[in-house]
Amino acid sequence: MKVFNNWLETLKQIVRDNPKKIAISLIISSVVIGILFFLVSYSRTAIRQNQIEALVYPQILSDKLVPLPYDQESEKIKKNRCYFGIICQTFQSRFPGNIAHFRKTRQ
Repeated sequence: MKVFNNWLETLKQIVRDNPKKIAISLIISSVVIGILFFLVSYSRTAIRQNQIEALVYPQILSDKLVPLPYDQESEKIKKNRCYFGIICQTFQSRFPGNIAHFRKTRQ
């Protein structure tokens, strides 16, 4: 406990002696941390986009299948709700009793 109090008193003395220096240091460190956070979040997106372009796009050999741009995928999927309808129609043709049960439980 004595070591903790001694350390705390030393810290208080440093802050009392140099309040302007401490404030400037806190502001600069906050800006640096903010910039680093932004760079990490941006680089993760860029890395993911490069991975998809390098691994997925070369494997698409069809001329009829056009891949979505990475930054537009979420918007395109939200706008086009027909994907679920296609899956349901396929599922219904194979298992008609299951779709009727699904509709009953959904209501």
